Amino acid sequence: MVLLKHALPILLRPTFEWSAISAKTITPFKLFLGYIIPLSAIRPVASTILIVEFVHNNPSIQEEWVGFYWKSAFPNLIAYYVWQLMAIYLLAHFVNCIAPLFARERNYPLGLKVLGFALTPIWFGEIFIAIPVFSLDTSMRILSLFYSGYLLYLGLSILMNVSSPKVLLYTGIVAVALWGTSKAPRIAVSIDEYFRQHVLDQNTKTVIVVLLILSVVGLTVLYQRYGKAVRQALLYTGMVAVALWGTSKAPRIAVAIDEFFRRWPSFDESTKTMIVVLLILSVVGLTVLYERYCKKPRSNFDD
Repeated sequence: MVLLKHALPILLRPTFEWSAISAKTITPFKLFLGYIIPLSAIRPVASTILIVEFVHNNPSIQEEWVGFYWKSAFPNLIAYYVWQLMAIYLLAHFVNCIAPLFARERNYPLGLKVLGFALTPIWFGEIFIAIPVFSLDTSMRILSLFYSGYLLYLGLSILMNVSSPKVLLYTGIVAVALWGTSKAPRIAVSIDEYFRQHVLDQNTKTVIVVLLILSVVGLTVLYQRYGKAVRQALLYTGMVAVALWGTSKAPRIAVAIDEFFRRWPSFDESTKTMIVVLLILSVVGLTVLYERYCKKPRSNFDD
């Protein structure tokens, strides 16, 4: 929790604090454990406080809202919290992968530093969710978004050492990626609902196909121009998309798991054996995947 001492200085004197952060060795593990995890928990905590205050002020609907909280609100808050941590981890890889496009070598710890500390105003802005007067007023949260954009600009220029003409583009790309990940669960639900309710006519299908072809052509040209950096950026973008889709379904998955364990005593011995075997194979597969792609020797950034 020592890193939390940077929270207020990064808001009050950002240029000086970015320089201090740049000179300090911080491992990704310590940054997550000591800064990102506690600060990103502000939103679920503030939302819970708001619900508790509402129930306390309206005792006549207390039983109904307590049931709503545990069945719907609480799983959604936990899903959002987990999704936010996953998104930060994957977006830091995205920032790292596109770094060569802006004349800077890749450095994942620095990319995670930039994201972690730049998001500080957004996390502090979510404190106002717990205050009934401001809970429906988005002005403070909008101001925190703009200030996070400014911190992102400073962090990329100081930590990632990007020159002034390019740092604006770099900031814009990362800001769009952040916005996209924040809206991804809602977009996924909207797309799913749209295709359930609408049947596309032939003209609309033609336009979509043409746009897809042009997108493939554009990505191919981009790949030919920048090669490996773009390939890795697209890979991590796909990972972010898959992770966000999974977290958008987290409440439904949680309900399914709960129902599964409720029905566990009624399963016969063969079914239980098959499930245990599948779990063992899953653990083995994940272990092999981790050993092959994730496990690396400690870097110079570890202290």
